[in-house]
Amino acid sequence: MNEIGKRTPIVCLGYDSSYWMLSTAPPDVVITANTYLTYGGDGTLGTPVKLTFTPHLIPISRGILSTCYGTLTGSPSAAEVQSAYEEFYAGEPCVRVLPPGKMPTTKAVMGTNRCDIAVTLDGTAGRLIAVAAIDNLIKGLSGAALQCMNLMCGYEETLGLPMVGMWP
Repeated sequence: MNEIGKRTPIVCLGYDSSYWMLSTAPPDVVITANTYLTYGGDGTLGTPVKLTFTPHLIPISRGILSTCYGTLTGSPSAAEVQSAYEEFYAGEPCVRVLPPGKMPTTKAVMGTNRCDIAVTLDGTAGRLIAVAAIDNLIKGLSGAALQCMNLMCGYEETLGLPMVGMWP
């Protein structure tokens, strides 16, 4: 950008200069909320926790990458948190918990109804960090609507929903 709010075209590529910019959402879009998120293990919700949801603004044609931060109430190990996520999402065909050290990318979920999640701990700050990627053109509301219709009608949950990405 040559001035605030004015974009300089990159003629050879057909994109303006904002296409290559990367940022997080402005403060009024970053959501910090007190909500009931702790899973009690018996299907009940637990105690309120503080959660911060930060969507990353990336000028791409499809996909959403977001980072969520939660304050820990105990001192779990990274392995315990990874195991809890893997156990919780084990039966979910549209969610893939990535192995430790691997981060989700919008490229890996492009063209799918899948959400890739990576989870880690910031032990110094006492925070859980979860990063997720979806293809908002499929995993968005249209994919969710088809997924819910499948469940309501007794069909296989993933019927008609692409689960293999457009990229290897």
